[in-house]
Amino acid sequence: MTDNSTRDEKIGKLLDTKKYSYAVIAEMVGTTRNAVGGVAFRRRHNVAALGYQPRSYLPEKTALNTR
Repeated sequence: MTDNSTRDEKIGKLLDTKKYSYAVIAEMVGTTRNAVGGVAFRRRHNVAALGYQPRSYLPEKTALNTR
C-alpha cells in the first residue's frame, strides 16, 4: 500500500468511529483539513458505485475570451 492509502484508511476509521472535527482528525493523522475533507467526500460519494462519469471542465467564459 502507498502512504496515501494507509492515511485514507486511518482517516476513514476515525470518521466512522469518532465524532471528531476534520481539524482534529488532520492533527491526529498528520495531514491537512482539506485532505480529511476529500477523503470524507469520496467516502460519501462513491463514483464507482454510482457509475457517474464527471464531465470535463470546459468553462464558457475565460479571461481570454471575455475581453
